[in-house]
Amino acid sequence: MLITEFLILLSIVLVFIKLVKPLIQFRSIPYVRPWYPLVGNVFLFLGKTGEQLFDQMNSMFAQHDRLFLLWFGIRPVVGVSHPEFIRKVLTSRACLEKPFFYRFSRIDQGLWAAKTSLWRSQRKALNATFSPSILKNFIPTFETFSKQLVDKLHQYEGSTIDILPITSACTLRMIGRTTMGVDENDEMEIAKFVSNMDKITEVVSNRFLSVHLHSEQIYRMTQLYERETQCRKECSNYTMKVLKERKRKVHMELPGLQKVFIDQLLDECALGRSFSDTEIIQNVYTMLAAGSETTARSISYACLLLAIYPDIQEKVYAEIMSLLSDDIHPLTTATLAELTYMEAFLKECHRLYPVAPYIARESTESIELDGVCFPKRSVFIFNFFALHRSSAVWGIDSEQFNPERFLNEQNGEHHAFGYLPFSGGQRNCIGQRYAMTSLKVMLIYLIRYFRMETHLRQEDLRFSFGMMLELSSECLVRFNKR
Repeated sequence: MLITEFLILLSIVLVFIKLVKPLIQFRSIPYVRPWYPLVGNVFLFLGKTGEQLFDQMNSMFAQHDRLFLLWFGIRPVVGVSHPEFIRKVLTSRACLEKPFFYRFSRIDQGLWAAKTSLWRSQRKALNATFSPSILKNFIPTFETFSKQLVDKLHQYEGSTIDILPITSACTLRMIGRTTMGVDENDEMEIAKFVSNMDKITEVVSNRFLSVHLHSEQIYRMTQLYERETQCRKECSNYTMKVLKERKRKVHMELPGLQKVFIDQLLDECALGRSFSDTEIIQNVYTMLAAGSETTARSISYACLLLAIYPDIQEKVYAEIMSLLSDDIHPLTTATLAELTYMEAFLKECHRLYPVAPYIARESTESIELDGVCFPKRSVFIFNFFALHRSSAVWGIDSEQFNPERFLNEQNGEHHAFGYLPFSGGQRNCIGQRYAMTSLKVMLIYLIRYFRMETHLRQEDLRFSFGMMLELSSECLVRFNKR
């Protein structure tokens, strides 16, 4: 009996020390209110809608222009708002690790959530697979699927539609082809794969905000875990099937077989290292699920913004027609580079509507920020949606949609780490060139054939909390033939 009481008392003391130590250590840093002992800020997230959670996250960052503490139970997380502190963390060799909640995704053998040592090895090997020389070979594929997208939208001419499901289907086929060489006949299966990945993403987002589910033992007793397990099983079965089929085709050296991302992972000589089947599958997961959804949302939000701002739409159209008045001549990287206003437009889309609004890092050594020494295993969280709208970074017109801010080197006026649509530092997004190239090609075809309209205004756009930027309502656009 005395031993039991002693152990209970000891546990209470240890929890108390774990709680009080950071309160004393970080006493100069403001923390989010209301805060309660043991549970921290958990009540801020209970019973909230996705839209309310999104607003809550933005409000926390908007209210603190340097650093602040957000408490998940007795675990403090450091919110980083100032671009100079963001630069210091994202460029530090001590902050390349992803925090514990990234491992909720269970993709810890791929670039997205791998431990630093594995990530370094993979990133070094894979950098060449996204080089300009490789991407230029994908442009004809981007054109093929962009033409299919135009044909699909002709069916809805003059009608207001939610464009996101249509662009999602297009980008899914596009990335399925360039990533795994997926045939047209496999489109239903790959659509089911991404649907399952979307469900997993939703589960992971819910688990992140539910402190009691951070415990693996508790989580495994929930229905969320059962749903996740079933979705993962179906995803694994499909990717293993595709991997085996691709290995067979590569081994047979079939004539005319276009080299795709999965082939790069199988080419041990070119990469300088071998990738296990698990590493290949998890990197394919990332490309298929994250790549297709981020690109689909980017092009959908771009169409919506063109519809909201018809004067900007006509400027983009005029530039395209001055260089590419017909679709007889194939696109090249050189012609895409000449579309400077379109690039400025897309950059402004990514500024106000970054499709990956949140990232986090964990320190493997102590790091000093704003005169405070943060110990090893400190977790830092960043909100790019809030950063990109900061008047301290972007001026009094920070909420205004204005592509001209990226023309004539005007973007040099803001802090280099005040604009991070593809993250920053060594562990930035490896697929950003791929994303920008595919977006330009799709936009060329869409705007050349359609005039876009909508009844929505920029102030009507509301978003829900998630791993990606998600409109609370449908992405409604009317496509009228030019």
